[in-house]
Amino acid sequence: MVRKYYGCVQRIVDELKETFGYIIPIENDNDSEGIVMSYLFSESNSEKMNQLICHLLDMDDEEITDCVWKYCPTNAKNYAFNEKLAAFAEKRRVVFEDRLKCRGNIYNRTQDIPFDKGVITPLNDSHRQPLSNAIQEEAKKIKNLRDKLELEAFLGGIESGNRQQGKEPSFAIISDQDGLVGHIKLTKGGYFSLRSSGEKTYNLEYYIMPQHRHKGYAKTALKAFMGALQNHQIIVYQMDPLFCYGVEEVVLPIKMTNALILTDNIPSIKTIESIGEFEKLGTIKWVDDDNVEEAFCYTRIFD
Repeated sequence: MVRKYYGCVQRIVDELKETFGYIIPIENDNDSEGIVMSYLFSESNSEKMNQLICHLLDMDDEEITDCVWKYCPTNAKNYAFNEKLAAFAEKRRVVFEDRLKCRGNIYNRTQDIPFDKGVITPLNDSHRQPLSNAIQEEAKKIKNLRDKLELEAFLGGIESGNRQQGKEPSFAIISDQDGLVGHIKLTKGGYFSLRSSGEKTYNLEYYIMPQHRHKGYAKTALKAFMGALQNHQIIVYQMDPLFCYGVEEVVLPIKMTNALILTDNIPSIKTIESIGEFEKLGTIKWVDDDNVEEAFCYTRIFD
């Protein structure tokens, strides 16, 4: 059976066969791009592998170069083609930094999401300090240790670097009238990740600065944000796990988002229920420092 692959993988297979008579052995009908490339990088004759890969890089086909870069093993630093990959890395770094200067947040590529009081925009460095200051000031006034720790955990998410946003995108809520008023973020982990595969499940969290509460910002911004999730508008920059440079822009792979709200947090409960997007599943309980805590579980499944 003659096997066909999509895009550059088929070009790689054809080129190596035609030029060198080199056949990449394929065993299964569902062999992926990664498996095909792993055959090439597992070539026992390093001199032969250098020759093949240098030839692919000399083709000056950016898609093929991207594929070689993506699957190049970390122990390939002594190979002859490493110099060529280094040149490619430098070119990519320049592009990466240019984009960073233009945008302020290279990893969260979502376009501004309008809502009736302003816009929701990817969080960047100019938003972090005002949000951090607001949370720290509020934490100083809180006597309840549980609420203080919850705020401090949220603060840690805001102060994390831009790079994390490729996995857990964060957004600033900007009001037409009041400027920066709050923050929305999608996070991984926690209770819900234990109850599902976790791969396409995100937790929804938000924060409104104290001086801007009770103005309807949370309700209207969250409703618009949920609409953006439903319409696949959240775009992130996928990261190369080996070299930490961007690979491609992709739609955030989200199937379900959840909100876990303490049963005594009446304002947040009213907000979540008022936007009409979530199903209330029930409650969970746990023990924290000998205190029994209880929270409502809300979920939203996307098409």
